Amino acid sequence: MSWIVAALLAGCTPEAEVAPPALVGGPGLSLTFVGDAPRNVVVYTVDTMRRDRLPWYDSPHDTVPGLTDRAANVVAVDQAYTVGSWTVPSTAAQFSGLDAPRTEMVTGSDGVLQNGATLPAGTVAEMFKRAGYATALITGNPIVSEEHGFWQGVDYGDVWLGDGPNSYGVVAAAEAWVAGLREDQSFYLHLQPMDAHHPFDGTEFTGTFVDPDELPFELDAPGEQTGPARLALDALDGDLAGQEAMVARIRSTYDEEVLQVDHALGSLLSALELAGRLDDTLVVFTADHGESLADGTTGAWRFGHSRTVFPELVHIPLAFYNPRLVGGRIEDCLVQNVDWMPTVASLVGVPLLAGDIDGRDMTQGCRPWGVSSTYRWSNIKSESSIEFAVAYDGRSAVRATCSEAAYTYAAYDHGTDPNEASPRTVGDVAHGNELHDILAVYLAEAAALWDGAACR
Repeated sequence: MSWIVAALLAGCTPEAEVAPPALVGGPGLSLTFVGDAPRNVVVYTVDTMRRDRLPWYDSPHDTVPGLTDRAANVVAVDQAYTVGSWTVPSTAAQFSGLDAPRTEMVTGSDGVLQNGATLPAGTVAEMFKRAGYATALITGNPIVSEEHGFWQGVDYGDVWLGDGPNSYGVVAAAEAWVAGLREDQSFYLHLQPMDAHHPFDGTEFTGTFVDPDELPFELDAPGEQTGPARLALDALDGDLAGQEAMVARIRSTYDEEVLQVDHALGSLLSALELAGRLDDTLVVFTADHGESLADGTTGAWRFGHSRTVFPELVHIPLAFYNPRLVGGRIEDCLVQNVDWMPTVASLVGVPLLAGDIDGRDMTQGCRPWGVSSTYRWSNIKSESSIEFAVAYDGRSAVRATCSEAAYTYAAYDHGTDPNEASPRTVGDVAHGNELHDILAVYLAEAAALWDGAACR
């Protein structure tokens, strides 16, 4: 039994219906196809993709027109979360079904792994490979590397760092790989473009949503953007409308990078369609984590990721697409990326590898709650510790902060305070006491499993 307490709930199905349905899933997350479920899988994990910059989640811009044009065949999941707020722990969980205290893959102060951990055997690519699939991992992020175990079970792996837009290079490599497969060869393809990752260096879509002359920084000075942005926002202190307009301009630049990612995905979809393979391919659009982009307030503007567990970092997008998928929305099914391996195995009918994992098959029931955490590394002591952790249930959240070897707790009502700007006492929000207890148990069991997950 997993060390994470996992209860299963029912009743999380898309609103859209069709007759006669071909339902794939169960009492939890389920998808409805016209005809048989697709066999191939493409996972398009956009590195550093904010959920609220997509049209399904009330973005002011249509940042993914290639997918909104196919909205009749898209199912968006509202309550998807990552277990960590940077690439390695998040991707490790997605690939292995193991939470961070089980993989021991955490960050150092310079943003790389410091404790020598590698992903253990039993990855999602190994699962598909054992089922006879061709497997590939093509990423623009060099830390998703063979060295750290991410390529286990991968027939073809590539880190694309060439000239030009990162997503274009990643997708071109993917198109070439698929074109080289036999027509009857099933495949599992994981792509991870980096376009949306800081810094903002401009795209071919620059000027679509914001005039670059109205930005508080230069697009060709990527190392000097966060500081000028904070100064510009602080200079507008007392002018709420002015600050909101500046935040909107900064995020609009980010939106143009997402637009580029969508353009690349559109190329891949067209290539699969031309090859006659799109109908038999389930496309998953998601992120490893989000990004803070002028979140917060005067004097405390948040930018970047990895060091906190605010909602803009751990609440991630998740959408499914297939030309035969009946579109809809899954509003009340809470899932985490650690659940990916057992869930996709169920959706496409691939046998799950034997082993004790933390992820759960979400087709059989949704999570009543989830936990995300982030770590810090001491270069002096050469040890890690949990710095922040948060438990959530889609309505409320309780955050733990480690300070001087002890945790303090604060609660948030996501109905009235979705950005967690106003901390409250645990007993002051719905299910606050329950979430506090869940989080306390999680933290205690994590530290018992691995000393690197202790509070110091």
